[in-house]
Amino acid sequence: MSSGKSSLVLFHGVTMSAAAWDGVVPHLTDHHDVVAPTALGHRGGPAALDRPVKVRDIVDAAERMLDERGIAKAHLAGNSLGGWMAIELALRGRALSVCALSPAGFWDGGGHGQTGAVTKLRRMVALVQLTRPIQPLALRSAVIRRLSMRDIACRADGRRCGCRPR
Repeated sequence: MSSGKSSLVLFHGVTMSAAAWDGVVPHLTDHHDVVAPTALGHRGGPAALDRPVKVRDIVDAAERMLDERGIAKAHLAGNSLGGWMAIELALRGRALSVCALSPAGFWDGGGHGQTGAVTKLRRMVALVQLTRPIQPLALRSAVIRRLSMRDIACRADGRRCGCRPR
């Protein structure tokens, strides 16, 4: 980046996209060259050629993106999966600093293996794919919306899913 400002790379969480940072980026651009990529295999990001996608694959793709942009080191920030990505890139020597918000990890005792949480996510993805034909009808029910989205939304039974500020 040629502005003389340090680079700040923002990584989103699993099932999200770079749009997760849309409200944050304008507050950071006076001080940093901000990059908010969409991760490998996520909607709007690079397609994943190999299945199943592993975190290593996502981090490899993020590192390629840094290389393509000529960013040797950057301030890295991420939420959930994005936090994990930031930490992994720091381990590869790519970080000036890291801010990992609720970083995912699912590490085993050795520090680098995936365990039961990843299996749970894969089951959830499979269930979504299997029920796709009936989802529009089923999600008309507030009870089904609340139950099916209880892990990701506070008030999925309302017309607008999500949490409202109090």
